This record gives sequence, C-alpha cells and structure tokens, in this order.
Amino acid sequence: ATEGADLPPREFFFEHSRSCSIISENWKEVRTGNRDWTLYNLSNDPFETTDIASEHPERLAQMSASWQTWAMANHVLKPEQKKGKKKSKK
Repeated sequence: ATEGADLPPREFFFEHSRSCSIISENWKEVRTGNRDWTLYNLSNDPFETTDIASEHPERLAQMSASWQTWAMANHVLKPEQKKGKKKSKK
C-alpha cells in the first residue's frame, strides 16, 4: 500500500481451539464448537451483542462458504474433528 491510499477490501479469517470467525467488510460471523454460526454487523453492534443471522441468511451463507473455502485451503480441522483428537506419535 502506498501512503494515504485505501487498502483493497479483504476478509480476515480466525480459528483457535474450537472457535472460528470471519470478518468481511463490517460483518463478523462467529462459531464456537458445534453451535450454529452467529452474525453481527460491527458498524451497528461493535460489541457483538445481537445475533442477526436469521435476518441475513444470504450474508450468513456467503460468509460461511468463504470460511469453509479458506479452512479447506489451509487444512483447518472442523471443531467436531478436534474433539478428542490425539496427536500421533512418530
């Protein structure tokens, strides 16, 4: 990026332990364990207090698909695959 220039839009993906999320524009989608995804509009709800997933099913589906694509490309295990997963000894 050059000084003073806007950065191109991009998505940010997170995965830690049994939680995962994606931030895209002003939207954040979060999932913990095997629970359903939750969706927040960070412009209106920066503290993520109100899940609006049921009000924006198209956005939820698009972001979930983006996260799944990223997870597959980066060999991220699904939360249910981590439960009880033991490292193999070599």
